[in-house]
Amino acid sequence: MTTDIAYDVVTCGEGLLRLSPARYERLEQSNVLDVHVTGAALEVAVGVQRLGLQTAWLSAVADTPLGKKVINKVQEHGVDTRYVYRVPEGRTGLCYVEPGSAPRLPQFLYDLDHSAFRSTHPEQVNWSLLTQTRVYHIDATSMAADPVYRPWLENKFVDPISSGCITSVCLDVPEGHPFHGQMTSLIVRLIEEADLVVITVRALETLWGISGTLNEVAYDIKHRIAAEVVAVVENRLSTPRAGNWQGIAIADTLYEDRIYRMEVIDAGGTLSAFTAGFLYGKLTGTLEIALKYGNAAAALAHSIPGHISWLTKQDLQSQIEGEGTKLQR
Repeated sequence: MTTDIAYDVVTCGEGLLRLSPARYERLEQSNVLDVHVTGAALEVAVGVQRLGLQTAWLSAVADTPLGKKVINKVQEHGVDTRYVYRVPEGRTGLCYVEPGSAPRLPQFLYDLDHSAFRSTHPEQVNWSLLTQTRVYHIDATSMAADPVYRPWLENKFVDPISSGCITSVCLDVPEGHPFHGQMTSLIVRLIEEADLVVITVRALETLWGISGTLNEVAYDIKHRIAAEVVAVVENRLSTPRAGNWQGIAIADTLYEDRIYRMEVIDAGGTLSAFTAGFLYGKLTGTLEIALKYGNAAAALAHSIPGHISWLTKQDLQSQIEGEGTKLQR
């Protein structure tokens, strides 16, 4: 790997706008919608940057006011967006979210057709910064749902092996959009060739039929793929407003951590928060501390509206040390 490193983590993926009613209204009855910037790859870049490392985001974004809103939010946190491809007269993908409260579940409606990212071929993106990064991270969750993303997966976002950086892949089952059959083999190949994998229990069951305890599925997938490190997470929400978060990691040794019991304000962006904390911990310390940072970040992210991880290293340390629930003066 080149020693001329400018970035600790570079991520790639689509940026969207999430529109949701306030006060748990239905979309049909609401006259006002809250707007949040979302997109798993940009969320990871923001999360790692806020913890103190240097990141960049690769994407294709509409060169319009809505596209600029996405870029401005990412830049606000210090992430480098100079390599984002601007699409003249492109459109920005939208995700409408209707918050749930028991017994009503959350609802997700996507409007992604002909978005700037989906209309862009990977060859139009400038990939040169991969030679200057330690970790190249891909969130494959949205890719798994729609064959329109096939060119991105077939190009594997430009083969990072030739760039000499560590490859990281995160995967969950897309909410309301299960894996598309045509994409499964490409997703599996991407995971099998990654150096570091963050994956949910439901994705393991969907792709490989793996089931069992968290420890059992972690050992199973680690034996199936060549990744140096695998983190397996499980987010169980007993109601839309309450649940548990647990993540474990395995390399040569299995690492476990506490189970977080949460009151949920917003579950959006929690897997990205875990990934950001995990990558930060892995790059700055041990795998054990990476797991603790990841789990603390995911648990805290449930308490913050929107998908962006508005967390600091101090927040994570306080949570890990058991100070997070005490009044801070």
